[in-house]
Amino acid sequence: MPATYIVNGTIHASIAQDAVAAGNGLNAVVIQAIGGDLRVNVGADASGTAGETVFENTSSTFTMINGQRISVWSTTDAMTYSVRTAV
Repeated sequence: MPATYIVNGTIHASIAQDAVAAGNGLNAVVIQAIGGDLRVNVGADASGTAGETVFENTSSTFTMINGQRISVWSTTDAMTYSVRTAV
């Protein structure tokens, strides 16, 4: 069974940042939004209009990412999120 890793992050309001770097070797991740809604985009910057919304205190699984970077964005300053990976 593959090892599972959980990485926690904090995001600044209205600034896209990478939650998972490109070339990561992952095929799937689970992202949880903690304390606010989070926009998540695979392969490009997330923004208020780009990406999928992960609602506050829920999680979403992103599959078939094939090593692409994953960007996150939120309007909530100092919001936290977690990324669960398996390798």
